[in-house]
Amino acid sequence: MEEIRRIIFSSTKRQPRVKRIILKGKEKISSIEELKLKQIFETFSDFPDLKASYIIKERIRKMYQMNSIEAAREYLKITILLLEESNSYYL
Repeated sequence: MEEIRRIIFSSTKRQPRVKRIILKGKEKISSIEELKLKQIFETFSDFPDLKASYIIKERIRKMYQMNSIEAAREYLKITILLLEESNSYYL
């Protein structure tokens, strides 16, 4: 995720401070940060890997929070399928 963020933001003239919001867990994001996150994804819609990597990060975090190993394994399988279907070099 960090590599994708660096590549995207190194290719733009604007250098927004988004690292903290992107790497923060979804449950810890304030409503203001959530709006900023949506703005970031809209601003950098030409770079869909940024949003995709954020979604995958959150799926992996959710998997680790599951109570059942079997449920976590199934969730991981779905996440892996999403990654395999992705056309992204980075995912």
